[in-house]
This record gives sequence, C-alpha cells and structure tokens, in this order.
Amino acid sequence: MVHFTLLTSSFIAFLRHNKKSLLLFSFMLLFIFSALRDGFGNDYDSYKNIYEIIKSTGTNSFYDDNPLFILLNKISPTFQWFIAITSFIFLFAVYKLIKKNVGEEYHGLALLLFLLNPYIFLINLSSIRQSIALALFIWAVSFAVKRKLIPFILLVFFASLFHTSAIVLLPVYFLAKPKKVSRAFLIVFIVVLAFLVLNPLSYDWMVGLFEEFLSDTRYDRYFEDAQGNGLAATAVAVVYLIYVLLNIRRLDGKAAAYGKLYLISTAISVLAYKTNLFTRFDIYFIIFGLIAIPSIIQWNRENETNRFLYMLNVYVFPAFILGTYGIKYYNFFVRDEIWVKFRTYKMNFVGFIE
Repeated sequence: MVHFTLLTSSFIAFLRHNKKSLLLFSFMLLFIFSALRDGFGNDYDSYKNIYEIIKSTGTNSFYDDNPLFILLNKISPTFQWFIAITSFIFLFAVYKLIKKNVGEEYHGLALLLFLLNPYIFLINLSSIRQSIALALFIWAVSFAVKRKLIPFILLVFFASLFHTSAIVLLPVYFLAKPKKVSRAFLIVFIVVLAFLVLNPLSYDWMVGLFEEFLSDTRYDRYFEDAQGNGLAATAVAVVYLIYVLLNIRRLDGKAAAYGKLYLISTAISVLAYKTNLFTRFDIYFIIFGLIAIPSIIQWNRENETNRFLYMLNVYVFPAFILGTYGIKYYNFFVRDEIWVKFRTYKMNFVGFIE
C-alpha cells in the first residue's frame, strides 16, 4: 500500500496534460494516505499517548514550552482528526511550495524528489511536531523572499511553539534574498564550511551553540550521541554540495533564495559526519531541494551552451541524486530495522467518530 500510493502519486504528476490539476490530485492521494494512517511510523504510538494524556488532564508538562502543540491536541475531536489536521497542514504547505515555485513541466520531478527520499516525506509522518514547524517555516520563507520581516518572525515564532528547534531559523531571513549569489558569498561559505569540517574543535563549538539555544532535556540524547554519518553517506553529501555550488550563481529571484537554503541542507549533510544531531535540522532545509534542483535543471536546459556541462547538470548529477534517493528508499524499507514500523500500513476510518 505504501509503495503503491507513492508510485501512483508520482506517476500522476508526470502526466502531460493539465499539470496543475494533476499535482493537486497527487497531493489529495497523499493526504488520504496520511490522514487515514493507523500505527504507521516510529512515533505514532507516542503521539497517541500524548494526545490521550492531554485530553484527560488538559496539559502535558513535558510539552509546556510547546503550547500550540498542546492546543492542537485539545481542539482535535479524536486522535484520528489530529492526524488528519496535521497531515493537511504539512502537505498543503508543500503543495503550495511546489505549485508557486516550480514550472509545470517539472512538477513530476519535484514530487518524485519529495516522495523518493524517505527522509523528506515519510519521516515527517512520524515527526509530527516538527512537520508542523516545517510547514510554518515554508510559509515564513515565502514572506522572507518577499522581504516581509514581521510575518516571517511571527511564523518562525509560532513554529517554535510546536517544536523548539525552529527558533534557530530566525537568521534565515538574511539568506532568503531573491537575488543572485555573489562570488564573495560563495567564498565565505566554502571557507567557513571547510573550517567547520576540518577543525577538530568545531564539533564541541557547534554543539555548545545548539545547547545555548535549545536548553531542553529532550535534546540531550542528540547532544550525547557523537555518532555521525559514515564515509559513503558523507561522500554522497559532498556530491550534492558540489552540484549546488556549480550552479547556484546561475539562479536568480526566488530560485536563488530557495537555492541558498538547499545549499545549507547540503552543508548540514556534510557536517553530519561529526554527529547525527545536525540531521534534525536538515529537515527544515532539504525540502527546498524540491525547488532548487528543478530550477537548476531548467536553467541549464534553457541557457547552457557547453555540451559537457549541459549533460553533467541536466542528466548526470540529477541521475545521481535520484539514484541515491532510491538507495535510501530501499534501505529504509528493507535493510534498516529501525524503520520497521513504516513497513506495514493500516487505515482507520472509524477513528474520526470514536
């Protein structure tokens, strides 16, 4: 059921006629899949227990710093309604992100990127609080691109009331300018990233910085876990990084703004070799690859005259990205036992009226 739904949604979005309606229909299928899920995902049962505690006591002291999360639990008639509401918020934000910022010809590619990497779509069906924070951040970035500071700050603040980690996203406003990236920006970016990767003291400094912003015991297990990504995963992240670095100065307007945020995602993936802590924050940035990658391909198809660079940027790099996403998908469902609760899908209709 899981694979059939994801495959069908992607296939529909690739059809040639009436692209906008097909994209909407694909997301309607994904909403039905998400809203009716029962016991699907690692944290499903935990959220159900939290919901029952809040409904019976009116609060949950563990989430006192996330009052909007508690409020959403309170106003949801049943837990299945809570699942449906959060699914709609998340998927509607992603749908609007693609519809407003990706050319119709590339809707299918954007949706395929969204679904093929399980750490973009599926993981957000488990990390519900962070998925809502991500949805609000997507809307916040749309205001940042328009240089509207107050709505951006308010939306990031509201996101932090669902998931405390979102508060560190405030500086993104200064990155999301809709103009071309300068050489100076890229030089500074590369130097800083190289320093963080190569400096043995950078791990302690970065963890200390996060602890300063997130003085919350729920994050202790991430701070204490020094295990990072393996060599292969880091090498793949470097290839993603190189692809964006080679092309980001070609993007302009909104595409440049979203391209910079995806550049941050690739840098976070490289830094994750030090600790998996950083992957918790990549959730906020990897989503913008749905805009950056199609934008890079579109620019090269329309403007690149060098045959070698054309083939490299339109076919080779995108094929590598999709191929590695496919490997992640396979490992997620076949090899990595930690995600076993994603392998069985059940629907719950009666949960809306119980």
